[in-house]
Amino acid sequence: MRARSTLPLLLAIALTSCKQGAQAPAPQPHAMIGAPYRADGVWRYPRARPTYLARGLASVYPPGTRGLTADGEAYSPRAFAAAHPTLQLPVIARVTNLANGRQVVLRINDRGPADPGQILRVTPRAAAALGFARGALAEVRVRLLTAPTLALSASLGGSAAGVAASAAPVGAVTAVALPQPGAPASMPVAAATTAPAAPAAAAPAAAAGAAERPGTIRQVPPAPGRLYVQAGAFGGVADADRLAARYIGLAPRVVGIERHGRTLYAIRIGPFDRPADAEAVLRRALAAGLGEARIVVE
Repeated sequence: MRARSTLPLLLAIALTSCKQGAQAPAPQPHAMIGAPYRADGVWRYPRARPTYLARGLASVYPPGTRGLTADGEAYSPRAFAAAHPTLQLPVIARVTNLANGRQVVLRINDRGPADPGQILRVTPRAAAALGFARGALAEVRVRLLTAPTLALSASLGGSAAGVAASAAPVGAVTAVALPQPGAPASMPVAAATTAPAAPAAAAPAAAAGAAERPGTIRQVPPAPGRLYVQAGAFGGVADADRLAARYIGLAPRVVGIERHGRTLYAIRIGPFDRPADAEAVLRRALAAGLGEARIVVE
């Protein structure tokens, strides 16, 4: 009787396991942009950009994250990868921790973070390589690398072998001119291995490729900045003045910014010494109707 009574339970467990396995989607990396979406009360509008350069705040994926990234890859905390709210996916970008000068080339293949005050979310492996302070937001510069991004897009439109080879790398790191940064990082820095030497004739091309491969780490001089909340990019100062007058309670001021060789005018609030203070004012600005507000590092 005992064996007969346990048989239905064993069958139920087996069926449940099969069902759970069937629900787990297989990785299918693909190029994508995506439709506009709303995150944390703010609308985001993804679009393809041939170039991209921004300074802002970055966070780390929380423990326990799993599943597929927005472009269909299997998420791994050990990959040199990141998430961005609006860039086309996937792209290759060089991310710099402005506090210590540590640079890492990452594959951006996911959407996020939802927090409107952040421009990037990186994997724990990438955060360790960049020397992020544990549990804190980091001031970063994100630069899209056009040539490897175009090559990546071409591979995703090709054979299945090309798609499989373009997954975010996990494991070895390529080190390029990597002395210790000026200030020690509280997160451990990933161990680095040097790529095998290439034949002399192919050395220039190999060096150029290695410098733009996800997982490449460099050390540059630190360039920390101040945090501001910024909104608008007007061709005339009068338009910026009118916008600033609507939000006088936030103490904005009008500043000139250079963009694509032109001087535009924006309103700026700050500076702030702590990311938490900048994020608090950003949320006040968004609640007051300043929908294009964001945090910048200058």
